Formats: sequence, structure tokens, C-alpha cells
Amino acid sequence: MTKNSVERKRSRIVGLSQDQIATVKSLKQTDCPRCYCWWWHSRHFEFDLSALEGCKVDELLFQKNPNEPAICRRATKDPLDQDLHEPHESHLINDGFSPFYFFMAKANQRFVYLEAANFEGKPTEITKQIGFEPTKSWEKGEPAAPNSIYVCRQSGWRLYSSLPLTEPVEAHLNNLLSKLEMRTEAVKAMVNKFSLRIQVIDQTHDMNRFSLSNSILYRIYGLGLSIDFTHHHIPDDQMVE
Repeated sequence: MTKNSVERKRSRIVGLSQDQIATVKSLKQTDCPRCYCWWWHSRHFEFDLSALEGCKVDELLFQKNPNEPAICRRATKDPLDQDLHEPHESHLINDGFSPFYFFMAKANQRFVYLEAANFEGKPTEITKQIGFEPTKSWEKGEPAAPNSIYVCRQSGWRLYSSLPLTEPVEAHLNNLLSKLEMRTEAVKAMVNKFSLRIQVIDQTHDMNRFSLSNSILYRIYGLGLSIDFTHHHIPDDQMVE
């Protein structure tokens, strides 16, 4: 038996106190799973560390996309941040959990936002010209995550639809476009300079074909914007209600 195979069989809760074991078993599906996730910095729970302190997703993921912050919603508790959990299946199985125990994707969530990406100036420049405060923004040189040794190589600016994430895509687009149409000329003047575009991320268990009405497409065209669409299908057995 190799050293690696021994490690795979070793339970994460061996050597923990009863209080610590109770804490492990009380972790919710939406919590940071700590060493049950590949991004955790060690093979131990280390409850004395916050999720932000122990998560090292920035060191691994940020190298693939260095232009925006790499931070997990399990650490920030911000629903607009990505869920970057990658289950450490052998640890979970050894301790009696399903590999999908901490999977927290909710079906029928839609993220719709105007994005200015890959520019090197200050986000406040966009805010001033467009007349709206961003939902999220970051500046070139800022840390990729709190306490991170990595920094963003480009600036970014995002304005999200203000509707609940469970609303249909067209409702989100109508919400966002209604705001932007108040500043049509400013938006059109900024499209090329800041690579403005609308992003739609549809996370759902529904496999139906996606479509947009002609009126929505016409309004997007009228602002001079392009639209990028990403669909994430969530199997029914991995949904968290």
C-alpha cells in the first residue's frame, strides 16, 4: 500500500475533539467546507482561521484568469460572487459524506450584468461617464483576494440587474436595459473604449432551449452592446433548494 493510498483512507476527523467533530458535522452546505475543498490551504480544518484566511483559490485560479478577483462566495457570503468549491471527494467519502454534500448551486439563478473588463484605468472613470455606481468594481493592482499575494492585472466594472437571481433572464435584461437607456448616448460612446458588453449566466436544471424576444435584442442593439451568454446545467440530484 502506497503512502498516497494510506492518506486517502485516513479520516479528516481523526484526532479532533468532540466539540470539533460537532463543528464539522454542523457545517452547512453553503459553508466553506475547509479541507473538504481542494482550495483549502492544508489537510486540516483549522477552525481558528476564517474562510478568507484559509482559502487559497486565488493562488490557483487567479493564474488562469489574472484580470479579475478570484474569491469564493463561501468566504464572502456575497451571492454575486462565484461558488468556487471543488469537492475533495476522498475526504468526504471517508468521513461519511456524499461527494456532493457541499454542492450549493441553486437551480434557476440568473446573473445578468453590464461589464467593462480588461482596461487599465480607474473604475471611477466609468462611473463618472455612465452615471451609475457599479455593483462590483476593482482596479488594476488591487489584491486578487483579501491577503492575496496576487494582484489584478486589469481593472473591471460591473452593473448587475437589481432583481432577485431567480427571476427570468428577460426580466433581468429589461431591468438592466431600462437603466442603461436613461444614458443611451453615454453608453454608446463608451462601448469601444471600455469593451462594454452584457453578460448573462444562466444556472438552471432546465434543459429547454434559450431564446430572447426581438424587442430585447433590438434594445441591446440600440445601445450598441453585444451580449455573451453562458449556460450552466445543474443536474436535479445536485440541487440545493
